[in-house]
Amino acid sequence: MFRIEILPAKQGDAIVVQYGKGPKYARILIDGGPTNAAKAFKSRLCSLPPGEREFELMVMTHVDADHIEGVVRLLRSKDVKPKVCEVWFNGWKHLSDKLGPVQGEYLTGQIEMQKIPWNTMFKGRAVMVPDTAKLQSVILPDGMQLTILSPDSNKLENLRKEWKKVVEEAGLVPGVSKKALIKLEKARGLGPLDRLGDWVAKYADSSFTSDDSEANGSSIAFLAEYDGASCLFLGDAHPDVIEDSLKRLIEERRETRLRVDAVKLSHHGSKNNLNPNILKLIRCTRYIVSTNGDKFGHPDIEAIARVIKYGGPSAEIYFNYANTKNSFDSATDMKRYGYKAVYPKTGTEGIVIEL
Repeated sequence: MFRIEILPAKQGDAIVVQYGKGPKYARILIDGGPTNAAKAFKSRLCSLPPGEREFELMVMTHVDADHIEGVVRLLRSKDVKPKVCEVWFNGWKHLSDKLGPVQGEYLTGQIEMQKIPWNTMFKGRAVMVPDTAKLQSVILPDGMQLTILSPDSNKLENLRKEWKKVVEEAGLVPGVSKKALIKLEKARGLGPLDRLGDWVAKYADSSFTSDDSEANGSSIAFLAEYDGASCLFLGDAHPDVIEDSLKRLIEERRETRLRVDAVKLSHHGSKNNLNPNILKLIRCTRYIVSTNGDKFGHPDIEAIARVIKYGGPSAEIYFNYANTKNSFDSATDMKRYGYKAVYPKTGTEGIVIEL
């Protein structure tokens, strides 16, 4: 089994990966959404039998609030708390080793207070792409292989400068978790699209401007492979790092393009995080968008058009909310361009993809 569940995390990400041969399965948690999505996240955790509320790995891709706040709240919970065997998260101590900042300090405090193993698979250092050596791969218990594709040292250094500035403005000291925990305890809880004519051609090849957010650039992204199935989990990673890592991985494996079964699009389908070059480096038919579209209007029509044009024939695009600002399930468009949009049933939220 390789099962991907995209939870309803508002404009953010909260993803549960379940894998294994059974009868008991291993699970990976990727991000936890914003604070206002924590209720749905906690409900999903409670649906698991008490003895199975465990994550083999918890990956906090980066410090933006829409990815991290839900986990901070969950770890503070008095009644329901998962067992976490290992966490991947690049905190201040990894940035200062040169390799939302405020939410990052809060998470740091929770990790240290609960003594959760932290980046131990990387000897306590940053989870990152090496500048020159072979890409780093980790094999989890039961055989899940994760290959790191982002961030690189330059993106982490950019975040380090921003982290220090933002954290100090919030009255905290970078890396001093006790002060962050005290502050956290006091806080107590943290338009219509133009589709005239050939809109796919119009938007797929529109000019591309890359995301320049320091936090997004530091996002952990990886290729997950299990029992012959695979998925790219791209967090909010910058396209230049992903493109470079894919090229390196293709060269290491002596392939022409990387075959994957699914791609979780970077930054909720933002036009600034997906360029045609990335799509031309992979062979894939399933693409995943995680957002309700309320706050930032994601996914962008440009990103969806690029998937339709460059994402391979008969692309399937999965969404975790039935009602978003921009919908792409027009029967006319799907027939014309040969793609399929898959939404949850009306009145439901979240979606499951079996690989």
